[in-house]
Amino acid sequence: MLDAPGSREFLVAELAGYRRAAEECAGRSISDEALRQSIKLYNQTRRLLSMLYERQEQRPETVPASEVAAVITAAMTMPKEDFNPLLPRYLDMKRASRLPAGDGVRLVLTGNPCEDVEPSLLELLAELGGAAVADDLYPGQKYLGGLVAEEGDPLAALANAYFADIPCPTKNQAGRHWASHVAAQAGEARAKGVLVLLPKFCEIYAFEYPGVAQRLADAGIPHLLLETDHSGVSGPLKTRLQAFVEMLKGE
Repeated sequence: MLDAPGSREFLVAELAGYRRAAEECAGRSISDEALRQSIKLYNQTRRLLSMLYERQEQRPETVPASEVAAVITAAMTMPKEDFNPLLPRYLDMKRASRLPAGDGVRLVLTGNPCEDVEPSLLELLAELGGAAVADDLYPGQKYLGGLVAEEGDPLAALANAYFADIPCPTKNQAGRHWASHVAAQAGEARAKGVLVLLPKFCEIYAFEYPGVAQRLADAGIPHLLLETDHSGVSGPLKTRLQAFVEMLKGE
């Protein structure tokens, strides 16, 4: 529980222990200044990815969800020194796009696919006339989180950023709920609907799902729950997704 007494201090102590273990493994010390430089580098990645998501929200037809997922995968796996110079070039290319404004149904993806979002699902979504304009996924916008303070104690800055991160069912924190975040994100993105990706047997997210369903209903935002098991897009799943998109098109 993030609000428990001493939880923040506990996390700082755990980060310090991880730092000592990394120093022992590397055979050299890791200074506060080195950590601050790394924080600045990662913050640059977050700012660049925020620009990508701004573009997706404004002109989703120019940055399909499948491309966004590929960029996020690159951001998560490539050294930031190599990744950061490449994304501005990609964004410049997308800004120069002469594609006409699209008419896809604006959707937000949320849930916990645990792994990279199944490419076939994203491609099917576009094929059926849906347009992902935002997401609430760990291999997605949750990877951005918020900026980490670049001054002061770097371990405290990292801990504070974790406590202020996007609400998630895996974090018990009073006053900050996944349901409220999803509904607010859908409203800000002007989404017509929400896709909830729920892996089978994921009890933490399944427990929180009824609250999300109720909050979206209260906000007048339709949603579709899709249970996934990383085995690809099945016929029934395609049928349900197609029916959902067609329903939203008719509204």
